[in-house]
Amino acid sequence: PYDQSFFSIFQSVFIHFCELKNILRPDYIAAHAMVISAEVFRSSKGFPENFQPIIEDVEYSHRLRRQGYWLVMEPEIQVQHIFNYTSLADSMRNGFYKSKFWTIYSLHNKDLLSDSGTASLGLKINTVLFYLVLALSAVSFIVPSSVSLFGIIFAVSLNMYVNRQLFRLFNKTGGHYFMIRAIMYYMMVYPLAVGTGTLTGMVEFLFPLRSGDMPQL
Repeated sequence: PYDQSFFSIFQSVFIHFCELKNILRPDYIAAHAMVISAEVFRSSKGFPENFQPIIEDVEYSHRLRRQGYWLVMEPEIQVQHIFNYTSLADSMRNGFYKSKFWTIYSLHNKDLLSDSGTASLGLKINTVLFYLVLALSAVSFIVPSSVSLFGIIFAVSLNMYVNRQLFRLFNKTGGHYFMIRAIMYYMMVYPLAVGTGTLTGMVEFLFPLRSGDMPQL
């Protein structure tokens, strides 16, 4: 990240980890780090004009793959990304916004549960388990039971295991203190933005407010 706030570094590490998991066959190439010949860009009609305000690079990458092009990620090529997430509100707004529009696109594309870059399976599992823990905690508060407690412990442990490699990268990036803060934010706060964004996207997909938001894929 160009800017060194906690939330910008968190976002940078998360993107770096998710988008480099499959470098030989990535699901998409992010526009901020895409290299493509002008000829191919023009012949493939570039980014769609009639589309959502974000993830146009995901749609374009998917279209390139359908046209027979092979996407490759080169980890040695690095870019500085200006996130400017100076506060919790900035980061949560980003999580909500991206989740909302990615959900709408994924429902159109019929790949809502796919492991696609920053729409990673790890993040999806993290979000589902967060709400499961929330529900179990509410039940346990009303009717204390060992079953609810065991469920909470199991869900948290499963989440730690599924996302262990991301957590290691948090530690490698900023040391133990940053890792602890990042894990707590990722597991206990960020899912609120992702979950509400996902739910909003589902509602807007089922009951669109206006036509023409999505291209003809």
